[in-house]
Amino acid sequence: MRIVPHVGHGSGSALPFPILLVAGLCTVVATLVSATSITLHLKNYRKPHLQRQVVRIMLMVPLYAIASFISLFSLEAAFFIDVVRDIYEAFVIYCFFDLLIAYLGGERSLLILLHGRPPKYPAFPASLFWKEVDVSDPYTFLFLKRGVIQYVQVKPIIALATVILKAIGKYNEGDLRAGSGYLYVSIVYNVSICLALYCLAIFWMCVNDDLKPFRPMPKFLCVKGILFFCFWQSIFISILVAGGAIKKLGPYTDREHISLGLTDTLICFEMPFFAVAHMYAFSTRDYIDKHTAYVARMPFIYALRDAFGFKDVIEDCKATLRGEGIDYREFEPSEGRIHQGAGRDRRIRAGLRYSQGGRRKYWLPQPATATSPPGKFERRVNRAIGRIAGADQTEEVYAPLLRQQAEDVVHAAPDLRSPTNDEGFSLFASTTAAADDDALVEEGYELPFGDPDPADEELFAHSRQYLFGDYNYPCVDVSSELARKTMWVEEERILRDEHSACGEWAGASSAAGLA
Repeated sequence: MRIVPHVGHGSGSALPFPILLVAGLCTVVATLVSATSITLHLKNYRKPHLQRQVVRIMLMVPLYAIASFISLFSLEAAFFIDVVRDIYEAFVIYCFFDLLIAYLGGERSLLILLHGRPPKYPAFPASLFWKEVDVSDPYTFLFLKRGVIQYVQVKPIIALATVILKAIGKYNEGDLRAGSGYLYVSIVYNVSICLALYCLAIFWMCVNDDLKPFRPMPKFLCVKGILFFCFWQSIFISILVAGGAIKKLGPYTDREHISLGLTDTLICFEMPFFAVAHMYAFSTRDYIDKHTAYVARMPFIYALRDAFGFKDVIEDCKATLRGEGIDYREFEPSEGRIHQGAGRDRRIRAGLRYSQGGRRKYWLPQPATATSPPGKFERRVNRAIGRIAGADQTEEVYAPLLRQQAEDVVHAAPDLRSPTNDEGFSLFASTTAAADDDALVEEGYELPFGDPDPADEELFAHSRQYLFGDYNYPCVDVSSELARKTMWVEEERILRDEHSACGEWAGASSAAGLA
């Protein structure tokens, strides 16, 4: 008998009770394991630039488990939760990309690390319009990063459009006719995610060998597995149901309930395994330096605030969209190997010159026109983004102000003004006039300070109580008992004027620090 769902019923609410019970237990286990892993990271928060991305990635497991379990009982509630889950999927891809960059020391260290390496050759279909990939080229790196971040920016728009289309009855999920909103949303979604994944794959291809010390493969499999295994699993189930291989699921015989119910149930069953895999791949031991005896960490509440504060994501997206700070001169080391392939030609056109057989390099004076990034396609993308952002990403000013220009924009401070001249002391006055006002100049260049602010004074006194960190990010001393004894012994040796201990203490102090 065909089951007609009631309002508020889910994709599998009529399934046998033992199946629903096991699905609920699996959801609880996955959530508890993930919560334990996240708590361990927050309690050992020694490398914020790495662990903030790890915590954000690990949150995906309970989000998937809870969303699928709720969908079994209420499609209405799952409708809103799935929107949050879909947006967070895109965010996780960005977090993983940023984590790979952070492992290699940041963008600048990455570009210098790849300096002078032979370019890679992309696979089809990018090979049709992209002959070689040189990630050490700042503009190529910017293009790849934009390709990943665009998915983070497009996915919320797609989710909002889906909500609106469903509300007005124009979405028609699974309908590929021209009047269905599902067709156009699917096209935009697939183009966006394919571009993001391809840029991520190209980046992975170029830095795979450098990432091996950080165990990247388990992390890569966990992120890809939870995002794309579940997606292709749902597609495979839909194909089996459409082909008649699966005709019944419990009391359900209609295709929609069979596909949704089976997919949500399997996701609930699989999430505990993903939670354990994430705990192994993103172990806290990877972020604790066992050779450092004198260590500290951030308190739990500050670590929690840092991990779930998204201002860094917003600022990074804005800077990437505008292309701020991207220039050949910004990322070119003074020494190193000669570039290879088209990268050398592009840098020569930008003004780079080699000397001493390539061992030394120097730049010609900055040209009046901005240096174009390589490739017609990339140049067009950057021009379009520059127009949208309202700023030219390569506009720089190097010439000093002329005197007439300076008079319009440079004004003397109140304490530089002459008692007889309301216009103030001129920074471009003649040497004779300047000599007459030596006393005024010497007095005027003193920095005036007002009375101390009581609130600032109280804050300063409070911040001095911290042994490590500062007011916003204090640290908790978690040195081991052995480390404390070692510190006490070294201090006693220094107090006894054992000079040999001073050198050892200095070496230990320089090696110690915040991990």
